[in-house]
Amino acid sequence: GETASGWRGGHPIRPTRMAEDVRREFVVNTVLDAVAPSHAREHLRAQLSSDLTGAMGAFLDDQTTTVLQATLAGDVVTCANSVSFDTSSTAQVVLTKLRPGPLRPSDIPHAVSVSSMAHSPVSALYHQLRQVYGPLLGNDARGDGAAPVDAKLRGLVAELEAGLGNVLRLTGGVGDLTRVDPADSPLVGIASPLDEFTLWSEVAYAKDVSEPTRRAANEVYRAFEPVKERFERLHNLADEDVLELVDEI
Repeated sequence: GETASGWRGGHPIRPTRMAEDVRREFVVNTVLDAVAPSHAREHLRAQLSSDLTGAMGAFLDDQTTTVLQATLAGDVVTCANSVSFDTSSTAQVVLTKLRPGPLRPSDIPHAVSVSSMAHSPVSALYHQLRQVYGPLLGNDARGDGAAPVDAKLRGLVAELEAGLGNVLRLTGGVGDLTRVDPADSPLVGIASPLDEFTLWSEVAYAKDVSEPTRRAANEVYRAFEPVKERFERLHNLADEDVLELVDEI
């Protein structure tokens, strides 16, 4: 690695691995920014810097290691070079090198992708697609000189988003989709009235749901139908129309 040495004030300067220091500092700070509460930041910094598992060193220097996952559980942060979901964790973050080989100072930050994961992989991927990548891929006028994304690919992404949303609304992303009961459905996948309408629609037409549950869900869905279309156009409604819609609900 690149080193620096010399003399200062008549005393030798101890050689330092500058390139590694820059890379390691970037990785440590990125992980801390993603998972560390402010009161535990320095405590967790010491754990990361010690690199007891060797995972950070492998991510920095190994030709074939492209992933570093940091998992915070309580007051302990652990690193690994493979991705897994820990149900007992507080937060997880994954750094991915976008080119093979050792991480170079010139790769920082543009050649490192950072993704956080909370609650479940289904939840994390769904919200990333819905809030970030779906809108970006669906925008023909991207303004970056790149060609528009193929319509077929956009359709596949939309289909994936819809499927993830279905699982998330009915199970929270961690349950069994074959045993669906709307009364037990978690709230993590319902962030808007449209999500609520979609939930009842999905239950009403689900094949693995009892007939009484399907019938009850269909009644709820039909009750929502008169306002569903207006909610779909909510961002285009005038203020008075929005107030009127709220009164109706």
